[in-house]
Order: sequence, then structure tokens, then C-alpha cells
Amino acid sequence: MAGEQWTDDALADWYADYLRNVSASDWAQRYKRRSFDLIGVRSGARVIDIGCGLGADIRAIGAIVGPTGRAVGVDRDPKMIERAGDMERPVELACADAVQLPYADGSFDGARMDRVLQHSGKADVAIAEMRRVLRADGRAVCIEPDWGTYAVDLPDRALVRRVLDARADAFADGWIGRGLYRQFREAGFIDVRVDPFNAVMTDFAAAAKSVDLAHAHVIGVARGGVDDREAQRWQELIARASEAPTFFSAITFFMVSGTR
Repeated sequence: MAGEQWTDDALADWYADYLRNVSASDWAQRYKRRSFDLIGVRSGARVIDIGCGLGADIRAIGAIVGPTGRAVGVDRDPKMIERAGDMERPVELACADAVQLPYADGSFDGARMDRVLQHSGKADVAIAEMRRVLRADGRAVCIEPDWGTYAVDLPDRALVRRVLDARADAFADGWIGRGLYRQFREAGFIDVRVDPFNAVMTDFAAAAKSVDLAHAHVIGVARGGVDDREAQRWQELIARASEAPTFFSAITFFMVSGTR
């Protein structure tokens, strides 16, 4: 989307659609359920979902913890909170930043962040803050892609490298996936474990919605990694891939969990 004129509302609408598309995928549903298990989402538990977006995950958590539990979703973007709509108890929504949560020490039994830190640039602060609001023996989990592992099967290897490197560098921290283990250990978590998984996408339309292939070349141009001729070449490769039955792409996610 770099180089294009977007209103705040249009950008929020685009991002909301992106979140829905990713959440609807089979691979996302699998890792989300696993993340709930890792932090002990159960009846009566107090759980916070940091960077809750449209609130789909905190709704699911609320249904599990039930009326005796507490399910809190926070997001720094008021437009996401607005689009999440009304929630019924035990679900609560709040507009707050991951690096400064408005909750007392030890307020929660479990905490999770899902694809938040790639946009933050302050992973160490956010992870320390997540640990702060956990009770002793509380569990935390973070799920992040590593954009340095993104692979797409296109014939121009050198161009693919430049475009995808530029795309990774467009994030605040496109390599956060590989750094999560270190960040958890440095924050003081114990029993730290890593669960890697691959999101494999062979349907072009689904992949394009999940990783925004159509705009990847624009990011490359904007950051100086791709010239106009190469951008045109990228568009041609993408157009060809969209019509072929052999499209393949994949990215590695890292789900890191630990105990306070």
C-alpha cells in the first residue's frame, strides 16, 4: 500500500478485512486453539488478549472462561475497538498500548499476543509489560511470523529476494519471530518453549489476501530496492501465478510461551 493515498477509515477497513481473512484460515484456527491451551484458558480464568483487533479471539476466550472468569481485549487502535462492536460479559474491551497496560501487577492468569510485535518495534517493553500483569505462575504466549522465512515460488529468484526482503523490512520488526525465545528469556520467563509451524498457502487468492502479494512490489519501489522495470516484472509474475494451478507459498510462525 506504500505510495498510495489511503484515508484512515479506508486503511482501517483494509486491515479489518485482512484480519478476517487470516483468522478464517485453517492454519490460523489451529494455532489459535493451541495458544489458548498453552496459557490455560479454562472456566474461571482471567485472560488478557493484547492487540485484540476485531475481538474474535477474546470472544472465543470469553466463551471458555464463562461468567466466573474475565476476558479482556485491548488494542491501541480505537478504530479496531469500534469495529469489534459490543461485547457481552465476561468480555471487556479497552483501548490501550501493549507497552503500557492499564492493569495492576498480577491481574491475569494468562496473556497472549498474536501478530502484534511485528508492528511494534518495542518487543522487549511489550513482553515485560505482559509479564508484569501476570500472576505468579501465570502463562504467556506470543505468536509471530518471521518474514525472513517467507517463500513464494516464482521464477525470478533475484527479484523475489529483493521484493520479499523489502517487504520484511517494511515492518517495524519483520524478524521478530526468530527473536521471541531470546526476548522471553531476557524478560525473566521460565519454562520457555517454542512451537514453530508453517503456514502453507497453495491457493493464490487466499495467499494474496494473507500476505498482500499485489502490493509487495510497491513496498520494494518505495524503499529503493526495486526499480520501475522490476516492479513491472513482479506484476507480470504475480499475474501469471494467479492463473496457474501450481502456486506455492509458505511462511514460518513461531509460538513462544513461558511462565512468570
